[in-house]
Amino acid sequence: MVQNDLYKSIIDLKNIEGAYFDLVSRFDDQSKSSRYHSIDGVRLNDLNHNSEEVIKQVQKELIDCTPLHPLYNFWIPKKNFDKRQLYLYSIKDRIKAQAIARAIEPIIEKNLSPWLFSYRSSHPSYYAGRSVVRRYLRYYGSDHVLVTDVSDYFYTIDKEILISKLSALGLSESVMKLLVLFIKTKIYKDGSIFEVPLGVCAGTPLVVLFGNLYLNDLDHYLGSKVSLYRRVGDDIILFDPSLEKLKSLNLYINEEVKRLKLVIKPAKTKLINTAKPFNFLGYRFFDKKIGIEASFMKKKSKEWKRDLAKYPGKNLEKKMLHFKKCLFINSNNFHNQFKQIVLEKSLANYGEDFEKLSEIFFKILTTYFFGKYTPRNRRLLNDLLKNIPINSIYKYYLKVHYDKGKLSGISF
Repeated sequence: MVQNDLYKSIIDLKNIEGAYFDLVSRFDDQSKSSRYHSIDGVRLNDLNHNSEEVIKQVQKELIDCTPLHPLYNFWIPKKNFDKRQLYLYSIKDRIKAQAIARAIEPIIEKNLSPWLFSYRSSHPSYYAGRSVVRRYLRYYGSDHVLVTDVSDYFYTIDKEILISKLSALGLSESVMKLLVLFIKTKIYKDGSIFEVPLGVCAGTPLVVLFGNLYLNDLDHYLGSKVSLYRRVGDDIILFDPSLEKLKSLNLYINEEVKRLKLVIKPAKTKLINTAKPFNFLGYRFFDKKIGIEASFMKKKSKEWKRDLAKYPGKNLEKKMLHFKKCLFINSNNFHNQFKQIVLEKSLANYGEDFEKLSEIFFKILTTYFFGKYTPRNRRLLNDLLKNIPINSIYKYYLKVHYDKGKLSGISF
């Protein structure tokens, strides 16, 4: 595509209209259309009656290269119970980001390595996990593995290095000016507005493209050097029979990451024989088995306790009503969660972990109903729930892995 045509395709009304409907569809799927808003307070539903006018406003702001609204800063819990920083873009700025991403994604995509499995429709992360599992099982004990992780990846990307990598794609000055709007963003925090000195502010598909591109040269180099290489976001794994080769590449990774002004997490870096245990993508690899990471179980345990704690009373009947809502009625109900866990962890073949996760749930439920967990209270729970159909995580696991069941429309 001629670069001037790329700019024209970004600001084309049909492209912006498509970006708007992309956002509407995504927000409707996530039930966010009436809730999501940024510093300007505007929600997507507020634009329904004048969407045509909004699309024209977005076009004019893109042509004028209008600065973004300051981003609203907030924090959410991470799997390790730390907190992750996130940013809320205004609705119009999200439409702009979507419009730019729709046009520029094919250009970035054709430059990405085949070993990257992050937010790519052609390379879903499941395929990365599947290839890792296959390699692990086939060459167990004869391979060595290097697992490493970039610390706070998106939030430590160097803006000028990112701009130079985008410029190297041959993008026009007009396109680059639009991209820089989403690189040199300003945020609102503690009553002040300022530009974040490091990193890109996650929250749009455009920023995801930045993250994919930033380590692309490293992906191309490592992928050609070892028997198996995969990157999923900030998670990196390499397999090879040669320990010395992996030691050398580990030094290379650290040097390259340092040059890019990023930091490797030493605590999450392992260079070992595959006969020893390691974790990747939420799975734990041990004794030629694939289980579930302990951090994932802790995360789910915390979520279940939180959901049940929304009814703090002692009345058993009211507790039961609240539990039934959590089990069947809420959009993110426990049964849907159980199915999703089995789907999300479909590569795991160690049934004991699913059994353990099921028992964690019932221990939490025992404490919820009876105040504390004891073997007697656990038996009382069985009596209390005997008329309630509860398909546990472990039952779903057994159905899928041994009865060749499908989770859509599954019944027991």
